[in-house]
Amino acid sequence: MQWLRKEGKIKQTDAQFEHWLERKKSLQFQQQQGARQQAGPYQIPVVVHVIHNGEPIGVGRNISDAQILSQINVINKDFQRQNSDAVNTPALFAPVAGSMDIEFVLAQRDPNGLPTTGIVRVNGGQTSWSLSQETIFKALSYWPAEDYLNIWVLNFSGGFIGYAQFPVSSLPGLEEYQDGIAETDGVVIDYQAFGSIDDGSFDLDPNFNKGRTLTHESGYGTFGVIIFAVPIMLMIHQHNAVKLRGARFIPLAQFVEPQS
Repeated sequence: MQWLRKEGKIKQTDAQFEHWLERKKSLQFQQQQGARQQAGPYQIPVVVHVIHNGEPIGVGRNISDAQILSQINVINKDFQRQNSDAVNTPALFAPVAGSMDIEFVLAQRDPNGLPTTGIVRVNGGQTSWSLSQETIFKALSYWPAEDYLNIWVLNFSGGFIGYAQFPVSSLPGLEEYQDGIAETDGVVIDYQAFGSIDDGSFDLDPNFNKGRTLTHESGYGTFGVIIFAVPIMLMIHQHNAVKLRGARFIPLAQFVEPQS
């Protein structure tokens, strides 16, 4: 460049050239961002597998479509930081709290390409399920994890309200989960912690009736991390119940969901 300047072919100084280059890069970035915003958020197809015991739709474990839609509404507001309690973001996280450019949508096509509501209802033939029965109840209904976010909703025994399988990844901190299998990939939530009373008088546990359990667990299952910005939630884990690594399950008595 110095030789070109001596030859009179470049008249700008180094500082002027750097300024021009930064403006060029900034303009290109703005154009890319504008195109991305016009395209809308990245959509994640969701399938909700409701494992019931023969109850009519809207009764007990066989939760209603409205309850499911209320949960999808919550998780989208949380990940996009449109939740009403975003103003309560702790000062520590406020500088980095923001919206993720994603949207969870109930699948409109099943694995065979046929129209669907994204809700699958299966009579599991029993009243409750334990963690040790994971492979059994997940095998009742499963869609390819590479195409859908699988969410199983059922009645948990043992006082658990939800858990997620960490994704198989080479990212630091996930090395011990390399043996995970796709057929069990997804999130499991107790039916009384799925949905929000803000959208209806659903049969929800009073301590977990805002839909934040799925928001929390989706951080594990979708991204392999806990997202700490308060749109996700103000997580209060008593007695160090949940750690960043190693703990997949949240005991009911050791998790406090924030209430607005």
